[in-house]
Amino acid sequence: MGKSDLEIKKENREDFVNKAVALIQEEGIKAFHDFETKYSEFYSGDDYIFVLDNTGNLLVDPPSPSLENTNVYNYQDPNGKYLFQEFINVGKDQGSGWVDYLWPHPETQKPVRKTSFVKQIQIDDTILIVGSGLYLE
Repeated sequence: MGKSDLEIKKENREDFVNKAVALIQEEGIKAFHDFETKYSEFYSGDDYIFVLDNTGNLLVDPPSPSLENTNVYNYQDPNGKYLFQEFINVGKDQGSGWVDYLWPHPETQKPVRKTSFVKQIQIDDTILIVGSGLYLE
């Protein structure tokens, strides 16, 4: 039996994050510029990389640059889920994994189901969470 569309999309998203992680490991935070450049391989439409540190400081969020350099640790989705805390915990406990939550859809701004693949890496003394999400509806 073949893979479902969602399974394929998830595998592609994991590859996308792993490619971003490799770039950070090679270039350090200079790689963030590539993640923020519209129409680059790391930012096109709903496909983008986000990066936060292990205290909840959002370092890269291309569609919402106003959130960059703010602490989102206590941000909750409409169901009360502390999604950024969960990103950090998945990275710390498992190294990488998927987190489901609600997020405003870019076209309607209405909360919809989304899932993100996140991976923890360490650059010098800084622990980072690198991720990318998929809208599920």
